[in-house]
Amino acid sequence: MAPKPILVIDARMVKPVPDGMVLYVCGLVQGLGELQIERELDYEPVLMVSPQEKGRLDRGEVKWNQGFRTETVAAPFLNPREWIEIPAALKKIKANLYHSPTFSSLPYCPCPAIITIHDLNHLIYGSWDKKLYYRFVLKPFARRAAQVLSVSETAAREVEAWLGKQNCHGGVGVALNSVEPSRMDVEAGFLEARNLKSGQYFLCMANAKAHKNVALLLRAFLRYVRNRKKANRPPWSLVLSTDFQGLTPDEKGEIAPFAVASEGMGPKDYQPLFAAAGGVLWPSLYEGFGRPPVEAALAGKNLAVSDIPVHREVLSDLKIGEALWVEATREEAWTEAMDLISNGMKSCGASAETQQALAVRFSSLALGKRMDHYYRYVLRGLN
Repeated sequence: MAPKPILVIDARMVKPVPDGMVLYVCGLVQGLGELQIERELDYEPVLMVSPQEKGRLDRGEVKWNQGFRTETVAAPFLNPREWIEIPAALKKIKANLYHSPTFSSLPYCPCPAIITIHDLNHLIYGSWDKKLYYRFVLKPFARRAAQVLSVSETAAREVEAWLGKQNCHGGVGVALNSVEPSRMDVEAGFLEARNLKSGQYFLCMANAKAHKNVALLLRAFLRYVRNRKKANRPPWSLVLSTDFQGLTPDEKGEIAPFAVASEGMGPKDYQPLFAAAGGVLWPSLYEGFGRPPVEAALAGKNLAVSDIPVHREVLSDLKIGEALWVEATREEAWTEAMDLISNGMKSCGASAETQQALAVRFSSLALGKRMDHYYRYVLRGLN
């Protein structure tokens, strides 16, 4: 029997503190592991990991690799060393197909490649060096790739237009993120130590990048606090994962009793903060997918989300009234959304039926099956 072709997946970005791309890669690997239980894979997945992560796996501290073989590449993620070390590793492994599940790109790749481009955020909001990277490293690699993918139809069409349809080998495909439902209890004393009350605070776990629109949300929250004081009603608190950007010192002092910046908190704090939140706010101007609103919908949380095309696509399972759709740039609209949720005038959480539909659509198995389709499609074309 002929040996199976070898698929190498770049997982060097996996680390103890996960971000969106780490969660994407771990969800993909989990999905392939679940799919392998259903039927034998037509290829052998090999995970390319950092020495640090290899150590964690070998010590049994984590088991996200689903038992797939791992190979170490010392070059740090997005370090120019990877341009030399990854091709050398691919040759050593005798890879038949290489998947870069992020914007990490190679000027030279010794085997056919697939790349997942999550969005074009850095082209729109990024610094000059990131824009140069997209133009002179990412775009040439993507144009040479056997298949380009993205994480939503909205992002895929945007990436396709950027690359040029003639270079897309049949178009940019879509493999949606996997998002696991969050269910956990909050330990006694956790909220009290942060001056929070269960079900009486808003959560916005966005970073400080401009497209996350946190500065506008803070101004809307300041307006909300002032309105509540005038009405002699206590305002809910706001928990952010960034500092209080865009406010004057006096304004920061005004909201300080009600705003909590979680920058100093550890990564394990997110889940209990999410579990006890009364509402999730997500004001992004731009996303390739938008994981937090999906997490909120899966948990049935009251959700106020910016009304942008990708959110409408990703949250298309939501029925009327299962989210507050807010014009992203209208400060007063975000204040109104906070009022509606904290006054109990508007229940805007997904029903159990909708949560189940989302859980199926964004399961790791669904991602594994979708990626398996593209892996087999490309490998067939190579024979």
